[in-house]
Formats: sequence, structure tokens, C-alpha cells
Amino acid sequence: MTSTESEAKVQMSGSASKGQTSILTIEEPSSAVYYCAASLTSPPSVLVEVGAEVSLTCSHNRSDFRVMLWFRSRPNDTALDLIGYGYNKFNNDSVEQPFKENFKLKGDLKANVKNGFLIITNAQTEDHTATYYCAAREAQRSKIPL
Repeated sequence: MTSTESEAKVQMSGSASKGQTSILTIEEPSSAVYYCAASLTSPPSVLVEVGAEVSLTCSHNRSDFRVMLWFRSRPNDTALDLIGYGYNKFNNDSVEQPFKENFKLKGDLKANVKNGFLIITNAQTEDHTATYYCAAREAQRSKIPL
């Protein structure tokens, strides 16, 4: 793993085996956007039975990164689809319309360790085979001119 920030501490632990958890730990200081990814098509892979529920986890401890976004990249497609996002927490409207039928977002983005969960329900090979990404960032502040 390469870092351009000399003081950034990044650690990967866990397993991509079925039923196991992989954890990406990032300690301050750091100003980059990090992605957690799990591939459902090639090693490391998560294999599930058709119709099963899949839960992917993304965690970080950046106190100022209270926005979490989940994306999907399908095989042979250059598009990166936004599944949904949350600010401080995930709500009923956190999932974008095209994904509402089979995707749920849950988690706590206010705690010291922020946890986000992407849950895929009724997994289908043709619909859900993809690489899934989690991104975390600071909330955007906008100034409204008076």
C-alpha cells in the first residue's frame, strides 16, 4: 500500500473469505479519500447463494468525515454508480431510486468509529455482481451570499 502522506497510518486486516470481515483502519492525520472494496467476481471475492442477503462494512475513525457514500462498478462498465450516501446517519431516503428495491444503507456516522453497512437483499448474479466502493469525506460547507 502506498501513501503520499508520510504520517498516515493505514492498516488492512481480515479475510475476504465467505462469512469473514475485512477491515481498513485509517488513523489521523490524513486528508485523502479512502475506498473499501469487495469484488464479487474475482479474488478476493465474496460468494453468496442466489437470493441471499449480503452485508458489506466500511469503517473509519476520522472525526470530521461524517459523510459516507457507496458506489458500484459493474464488470465491463466504466461507470461508477452512486448507490446512496448518508450524513451523520443513513435515512430511508439515503438510497438512490434505482437501487431502493435491493439495497439498504445503515450505520452510525456520529460515533468515534464511523460504521457504514451496505446490505444487498435477494442477491442475483446478473444484477449484483460488481465491485462495491465506500468513500468517506467531510461535509461540504457552502456560503450563501447575502
